[in-house]
Formats: sequence, C-alpha cells, structure tokens
Amino acid sequence: MVYTSEQPQQSLSVRAAKKLACTTKSPPQMRAISPRWLLQLLPWVEVSGGTYRVNRRDVRISEGFAANDDGEKNIDILSCHEGEPTLTQTFVDYDDDPPEYPLRVAQTIVRVHTRVSDLYSNARDQLQEQLRLTIEGLRERKEWEIVNNDGNGDPDRAFGLLHRADPSMRLSTRTGPPTPDDFDELLAKVWKQPAFFLAHPKAIAAFGRECTRRGVPPATVNLFGSPFITWRGVPIIASNKLAVDAKGKSNILLMRVGEAQQGVVGLRKTGLIGEHEEIPGVSVRLMGIDQKAIASYLVTLYFSAAVLVPDALGVLENVDTGRYYDEDANSRKRPSASSVSSNVSSKQAVLTFDGQDDYIDLGNQPEFKIAKEITLEAWVYCEAQVREAGIISNVFDTGAAKSGYGLLLNGKSGIFFALKTSSQKIIYLNSKSNSLTLNQWHHIAGTYDGKEMKVYVDGVEKANRALESSGIDYKPENDLAIGRYNDNNETHLFKGKIAEVRLWGVTRTQAEIQKDISRRLIGNEPGLEGYWPLNEGSGNTVSDRTSHGNNGTINGATWGTADDLQL
Repeated sequence: MVYTSEQPQQSLSVRAAKKLACTTKSPPQMRAISPRWLLQLLPWVEVSGGTYRVNRRDVRISEGFAANDDGEKNIDILSCHEGEPTLTQTFVDYDDDPPEYPLRVAQTIVRVHTRVSDLYSNARDQLQEQLRLTIEGLRERKEWEIVNNDGNGDPDRAFGLLHRADPSMRLSTRTGPPTPDDFDELLAKVWKQPAFFLAHPKAIAAFGRECTRRGVPPATVNLFGSPFITWRGVPIIASNKLAVDAKGKSNILLMRVGEAQQGVVGLRKTGLIGEHEEIPGVSVRLMGIDQKAIASYLVTLYFSAAVLVPDALGVLENVDTGRYYDEDANSRKRPSASSVSSNVSSKQAVLTFDGQDDYIDLGNQPEFKIAKEITLEAWVYCEAQVREAGIISNVFDTGAAKSGYGLLLNGKSGIFFALKTSSQKIIYLNSKSNSLTLNQWHHIAGTYDGKEMKVYVDGVEKANRALESSGIDYKPENDLAIGRYNDNNETHLFKGKIAEVRLWGVTRTQAEIQKDISRRLIGNEPGLEGYWPLNEGSGNTVSDRTSHGNNGTINGATWGTADDLQL
C-alpha cells in the first residue's frame, strides 16, 4: 500500500518489520524417506569377521537311509518301556558346503565446502544435515537390497529375500488379486512361528478389497505407534521396496525371524571407526580437505541378510494390485463368476486342448524372433502322442521351405526340440521314447547357445547335438502358437493340458532350469521375452506377463483345473 500526505503511515509496516525478524526453519525434508519397518522388525546378528556362515544338517541322503520330511537323515531313537532292547546308534551329519553371506558395503563420499559449514550453520548445522540425509539414503538402499539383491545375476551371491526364497516355498495367486485363501496357503508354508507379512501398500490395499468383498474385514494391531491390518493374527507390514511392475503385479513375503527360531536375520558390523553415535553400523570418517577447501567425508554401512532354513521364508507371486469391485464395469476389471468360484479352490487353472482344433494364437511379434541364443519351456499334460503336435512353435517345414523353432511331441512318448538355423537344415532333436508319461505333468525345455542344442524333461538332459555356429532362420515367417504346429500344408494339434509357457532370449543352464522348474516367474527376469502362465481361469485371452505384453487369443481351448501341477 502506498501512503500519501492525505493518508499518512500510522505504524511500522509488515514488510519492514520482517527485515528484523528471524524465520522458523524446518530441517531439510526428503520425500524418499520411508518408515523402513523391515529394518526395525528384523533381528540383527553381529558379524565380526565379515562373513556369516549358515551351518545346516546335510540333506544329501544316501540310498538305504530313512529321511524326514525335510530331506535330513533320520535321528534313530529308541522309545520303549519294557524289556532290555539294544539301544540305537546314530549321528547327525552336517553340510560340508554351507552357504555363506559376506557383508555388503554401501558407501558414498559427502563433500561440503568449509565456507558453507562455517558461515551458514547458525540455524541448522549444514554438515550434519548433509550427513543425515545421506545416511537416510544409505538406509533406504539397505532395505531395498535386503529385499531385492540378486547378486548381479549370480544366484549363489544373491541375498535379497525375493531371490533367496526356496522354490518349494513359492506359490502363485489363484486368480490374480491376493485373497484370504492365498494368505492361508502362505501361512501353511511358513507355519512355524510366522512373524509378519511384507507387502507393497498397493498389495495390502488389494488384499483389503478382497477381504471386504468376502465380508471378512481383517483385524488391526498397533505397532510403532501405527495401525497395521493382520491376517490370522500375523501383521501385514508395508514396504515400498517390493516393487509393483507396469502391469500392477507384485510379490508378498511371509517370514519367521530370529536366529533362535531358525528364521530370517539381518547381518551387520558395528564398532566401526567413526561410528555414528545414534546409528550403529554407520561410519562417518573425514577423508581430508582439498585445495579448494572442500571437506570430504566417507560414509559407510555394512549389511546383509540370511535365511537360516528354507521354510523360514515364503513368497506369494503374481499378485495383481489393480482389481477393483466398483459399479463402473467399464473402468475397472471385474472378475467373472468362474474366477470367483475358483478363488476358493486349491486347484490351479490350466488350459485344456482337445487335439481337434484348439490352440492359442500369439501372432508374429518382433520379440519372438530370437537372434541366436534361445530357451523354450512349458509344463505339459499329454493325453495322446501325436507326432509333431505343437506345444509352442513357429516352425515352418514344407520340405522346400523351413524356418523357426518349437517344442513338439515326437509321437513316441517323447518330444522334439525343432530348430532351423541359417547354416543348415532344420533339426528335430529327439528326447527319445519313454520320456513322457501320458496323463501326467512333465516339464519340458529346449535350449540353443548358438552352437549346441539340448532338450530336457523334468530338468534332466535327454539329448544334445552340436551345430555349426549360426543364428536362427525365420524365412519364411510364421506365427507363434501354443498347442499347434502349423504351416501352409499341414497342422498337428496337441491334446491335453499346457501351463507355464516361457520364451527366453538367453541360453538357460540346467541348474537355472531346475531352480525355476516348480515356481511361477514374475515376468521381469533377465532375458525373458515371453511368459504365458496360462492360469487366468476365464476369458478368451492369455496374458504375456513380460513388459512386451504380447497376449494370445484362445481358439477353442477351454479352461480347466489341475490339482497335481507342481507349481
């Protein structure tokens, strides 16, 4: 406001008064800070020597020795109350190659100009605020690594809980969203003193919707001054370190914790030089001041995590966080009656092919033209052996023209891995007869590394063949299909059930195939170019769970269930 002689100023203006006032300042805020409840709930084991070894009983049982349900040799014990029987003799053997967990280091250098810390620290200590926010970032990274660390692609070096979970402790949701039935199945796996579930907030919200829909609202409990929902008395803890992918899929963990409980433990090293007074295990050391008067501080944090026995950690995979049940059927996905009814069944949804005209059309997509290294995988339940019946195939073979790759039946209780390379004729690598048993589930796979083909049944190599090094030939082009082999002069259709079809642009080793043979994938695994679990349970479309989204169209095949599929 402008004052004039007609309206003179009567008092000191606010603008002028602010020049003498001191504002109240908040500390620097950081949106990436989360509660990190996992770090608070994990019991921490001090690792003085830098490596933590998990000693276990040996599970490599020799023939003739009885074993318990966990594969360990029975401890022979005599139990009686009369007579003078001879006492049993026994011993407990140990694993001579136990897993080891070296501590991982997270480090960074914080640089602060001495002029800044000297002149502008009257309200807030600039150095301390820089260190505080950096340490917050390190601790966020620590929790992320404990959940997700994959050992840079080396399974033996991975310590992230998502990667250390045993294949037998993994299960997939029945219909997509996390239901009470799914949580009960997970509790049945981690039944010895389960401590807590860990899930992304969106996955927790999805579970809440399913509970509301069934009329079973979960109870709540207060921890750390905050309310948490529970299931069967086990709290469900939120963590944004369990990612939700572009298709809204996530994972949920359930764990038992503590060394005494043979559970999951955090590993750390404390008593470091320059250790932070309030945060054990964090070291802050002055490295020096350079010629520009910039001080450098080394901030260090050592940590890892270990799963002491396999049944301490379970994973619920393929959790759909985007299913809603509102009135707007056009804007939200709504389950069909068949998917709702299958929600309460222990059976898994699978597709059934009649061998007459049923197949899935995946089309001709760029991602299907694997250049050189390839792996094909599927679970099959064969009801009839028809030579060259397609399981997954884009093979084209008219005699004069040949191309593509595929897994086919060989007509003699085995399979073909078919492959046409640019340097030679099409090869049908035969797994030999009696590899497959009718009316029984089998896992099949074919691999090519650019110079050698291999075919596997139930994780066992059945045949191999060396080839001249060359890429895969796709001329003439053909559509990729599940349940059918087809070219312009013949069609061979599969009769039975198919599940968990995978297409990789890498050569998987036998160990990698065996590791993932009995578990559902996530869809973001390195090298995975197509992934069709075939477990939707309803509808005319099968979803590709990779980021490519190359969904398939069902032609005639019908949805059924299987209670003997080992996934």
